[in-house]
Amino acid sequence: MLTYSLNEKEQAMVARELSAIVGKPLTNMWRYAGRQVFAFGPEIEAVMEDGEPATITDCGLTVLSDWVIRGPARFHLESGDFGPENDRRDQHAKFFYDLVGSDPISVVSVTVSRHGALQFCFTRGYSLEVSPVADLEDWEEQWRFQPSSQDPRGQLILEPRRLRWNGESLAEGV
Repeated sequence: MLTYSLNEKEQAMVARELSAIVGKPLTNMWRYAGRQVFAFGPEIEAVMEDGEPATITDCGLTVLSDWVIRGPARFHLESGDFGPENDRRDQHAKFFYDLVGSDPISVVSVTVSRHGALQFCFTRGYSLEVSPVADLEDWEEQWRFQPSSQDPRGQLILEPRRLRWNGESLAEGV
């Protein structure tokens, strides 16, 4: 199965929306339900609706697609380092987790390809590349961008056959 191809308007819209991350630090990352979550912006202590404490940030990106982080001194961390199952290599990621937690790198630029691949360039020579995969089911998400919680449109989601804002397919006139 091929991945969804963004038309020019959709590609420009995704680039415009993701530009909200430019200038923000990558302050956290973690695994969640087989996905990787990247959190951007200062971490803020909050209380969830159920009364549980939580830490939130300005924006997030949740990725099921393949991803790779490259950096100085041939640093290389990728989605394959975290699975499948118990085949995790967390020790390899410790350096990067420590960096993000203590001296975060900030997003300098974001590039979006026609096929929904994302490239984030960071300060200090790091980059994050997200590459959509061809073997997802129609209902699975390649990636999900979580803009500020104040955004009434919700979250921007790339699926194998469509791009949508939280449940609504985007019209041709994006």
